[in-house]
Amino acid sequence: MRVLLVDDDPRITRAWARILERDHHEVITANSPAEARGWLREATGLVHLALVDLVMQEGSGLALIPEIQRRFPDALVVLVTAYLDTEASIAAQEIVALVVTKPLNARMLRRLVRLAARPRGRWGAIVARCLPALSAREAQVVTARMEGINNQGIADQIGIGVRTVETLWRRIYDKTGLRAQPEIVAFVASRVLDEKAKARSQNAAGST
Repeated sequence: MRVLLVDDDPRITRAWARILERDHHEVITANSPAEARGWLREATGLVHLALVDLVMQEGSGLALIPEIQRRFPDALVVLVTAYLDTEASIAAQEIVALVVTKPLNARMLRRLVRLAARPRGRWGAIVARCLPALSAREAQVVTARMEGINNQGIADQIGIGVRTVETLWRRIYDKTGLRAQPEIVAFVASRVLDEKAKARSQNAAGST
């Protein structure tokens, strides 16, 4: 797996890199947003996981994230911050699926690698298509529910608390006008059935 690390403290990127390289991953490090952008302009191949520090002396990691996502749309992009309750970290939850707090130990790094290695399930694309108003984090919650995962399982999978999951559900209800998880599951499933019926109808019309 190829991992991009962006943090303005070289001690942190070196520590993360040592752990990841021991596990035989390829690691690219950048110690400023400018250095990361320079690498992105010349990059070839894929990046599977990107860890980006939120607050850096030469600029915010928040502005860098969309650039990474455009260059590597299939990568798991994770924002790393010292404080989850700041305005910037809350804003970050609108554009990334995962925000984690420092310090990151070997166990957490390996957990993130496992998450990045998971194949993107079919429900992720379906949820994004059916519920386009949701943020990346909210869509991740709905996707996990479509896969049969309960709130505790969602919290464990994403790495957040159950109360945060419940807060995300309230935001989802406000955006969709639906009021319960079963309603949202039924809505997404019905959209899938409608799309399949439309496709069958078009195929039948094309064959006549």
